[in-house]
Amino acid sequence: MKFLLTKNKNDAFTLIEILLVVLLIALCSSLVGYRFYHSMDRTTLRISTNRVSHTVRYARLLAAEHHKTCDLHIDMDNNSYWLTVRHAPEVVGKTPDRQDPDQQEEVVNNVYSKPSVLEEKLRFVKAQVENEEVKTSGQVIIRFYVDGSADAALVQIGSADETFTLLVQPWTAEAILKAEAIDELPIDTINLGGTGQI
Repeated sequence: MKFLLTKNKNDAFTLIEILLVVLLIALCSSLVGYRFYHSMDRTTLRISTNRVSHTVRYARLLAAEHHKTCDLHIDMDNNSYWLTVRHAPEVVGKTPDRQDPDQQEEVVNNVYSKPSVLEEKLRFVKAQVENEEVKTSGQVIIRFYVDGSADAALVQIGSADETFTLLVQPWTAEAILKAEAIDELPIDTINLGGTGQI
């Protein structure tokens, strides 16, 4: 019974050992926290880029189904974007013109699309529409036509660590997402031979 009550000096932890364990726990938790934080930023970037991509798809659908030209407005200074529909004046026999200044615009605000702002940590890095200069500020307009085509465009959305690119194909008005920064607007090629190969 006597040996249970006696305590050996070597059985206790020293202050240095306790500090070392605390330091290891802090280091591991900060590493896990950093990875979690970085993962959340990437997820937020992916979700926001997908929302812009869905807006592009809806603009394509809206233009083709309702026979009205749609414009996707990107305000790079305020990190916001919205769709507008162009209403052509009622003129019998008039073919809708791609650059008709008489057409009035109406902002689309429904279940499928409404004016939106990117998450706080994200921003529009740059955008380019075919035959125009690359823009890093100001407003960019990507037009979707009634025949199912669109202006070829490149839109980059980024966080502090990463950038995603959204490409709008001119012939099909499709949105293609890339998890990388693409610096130049790719030239779209269509093979008219019917093989489906580019």
